[in-house]
Amino acid sequence: MREAKASLSKGRSRWLCEAEVVEGLAEFGQRELRDRFGQQVVFTAAATERTDSFRFTFDGDLREFIGLRCIEAVYLIRQYAVPRPKGLLGDANWRAFIEQIEIVRGLWPGQFHSFYLAAAGSGSSVMGRIREQIAAATQLTPGDERGDLLIRIVLAPGAAGWETRIRLTARPLSARSWRICNYEGALNATAARAMALSTKVPDGGTWLNIACGSGTIAIEAAEVMDAASLLALDCAERPLHCARQNYDAAEPRLKIAFVQGDAGALPLPAHSVDGLCADLPFGQRIGSPEANRILYPSVLMEAGRVARRGARFALLTHQIRLIEMLLNEQSSWRVERTIRLNLRGLHPRLYILVRR
Repeated sequence: MREAKASLSKGRSRWLCEAEVVEGLAEFGQRELRDRFGQQVVFTAAATERTDSFRFTFDGDLREFIGLRCIEAVYLIRQYAVPRPKGLLGDANWRAFIEQIEIVRGLWPGQFHSFYLAAAGSGSSVMGRIREQIAAATQLTPGDERGDLLIRIVLAPGAAGWETRIRLTARPLSARSWRICNYEGALNATAARAMALSTKVPDGGTWLNIACGSGTIAIEAAEVMDAASLLALDCAERPLHCARQNYDAAEPRLKIAFVQGDAGALPLPAHSVDGLCADLPFGQRIGSPEANRILYPSVLMEAGRVARRGARFALLTHQIRLIEMLLNEQSSWRVERTIRLNLRGLHPRLYILVRR
């Protein structure tokens, strides 16, 4: 641990890292890193090859990543020129591996009590030895996927040996501390941040979250907007009660007005909104395909009524055929782009629409 603390105290070092993102939203994570760290971040040549992660080198303090909001997790990477994981047990490689672990532990003293080793063949005798020796060297308790220190042992890109990846935080960055009320179907917070950024309104404008649920998108929007008015609407009191609890815990920069109302009859005048977001029911755990055939056209029509010309509407749905049929039939909205996501095994699409 003393060596790890010394490494951190030397000032800036160049670290090889990997950022994990919601599949389809890598560009938002890369933009956040560029905006926040500038030339401290250099993306690797293969940074655009995957849509769920990307690599970069970082010249600075790894603790600065704690405030990232478009990235699910950041891993510290070390590579080894060995043909099999057994090679990690060699003296020099093992010391480098344990130093990597201690560097991460040194970022947040006292926060890591257990670890989880994720690797192909995790039940093999070699992985068993590695697990036992990690426990002996670190005094951390071996655990399941909920372990504080997440360690991955994987083939290096191009199969040029193996590498160890260690998550820099005990919990994913996408886990928000303000989420004290969980509601069925709640959206991943990093996806919500991307939606809010896609609809950022001009200073003094009005922003609307239709079908706000437990408030994830609205709370993320309240951190990035300079709007004069942020409105979050849902048809039922139960999700709104949950949203208010999360909002109170978050204490965001801007105030949000939570309103109970019908998405098909929005309580707003025509041409009064500068940006909109909606995570519409997927028709599985929430809603049904039959109900959505009534809800979706109403939402598109009402959103078109209240939106000003040029307003952006970020709409997320899993009912692809229905929404694309409706978008082809209407004249209020132009599809600026479509982003395919992967959310816990579901593959919804995020539509960025612009009011004609």
